[in-house]
Amino acid sequence: MPRIRKGDPEQSSPVFSVWEGAVVLPMDVWRAVGGWGAEYFYAHEGIELAWRVWGAGRRTWYAGELVANHPAIDPARHREYVRLNARNRVWLARRNLPAVLRPLYVGSWAAIQVLRWWRSPRRLATWFGGVAEGWRTDCGPVHVMGWLTIGRMTLAGRPPVV
Repeated sequence: MPRIRKGDPEQSSPVFSVWEGAVVLPMDVWRAVGGWGAEYFYAHEGIELAWRVWGAGRRTWYAGELVANHPAIDPARHREYVRLNARNRVWLARRNLPAVLRPLYVGSWAAIQVLRWWRSPRRLATWFGGVAEGWRTDCGPVHVMGWLTIGRMTLAGRPPVV
């Protein structure tokens, strides 16, 4: 369920990320927002897709009455997940956010990771290595969202900062 304050999974609501395994949207919207961000390879393309849908003047919606089954697997069990998660957070910011918000977005996630993993220095080192990689490598096409989109997302419950 792609929500920060998850609550009841059967309760529908606007969302700001989508699970890449279960997405339904009109083909004209898919084309207008550019589809999946292929550069990511793993993780965060669902956030980018949702943000671009919001940027196209639409909204993404979690339909709580629908069920999509997937085995529960902890992705954090792999170092590659930790690295790509961090790199792709930076890419997401660089590709979609106005320059002033990029360090706020990455910094807020850095703080969250430090709080989560402060007892795991190797995991944190891998994560911060991914952050560095994200700043120094090509992130692919950039489509910075407008302040109107940021306002709409904020009014709907989720500014694109955390």
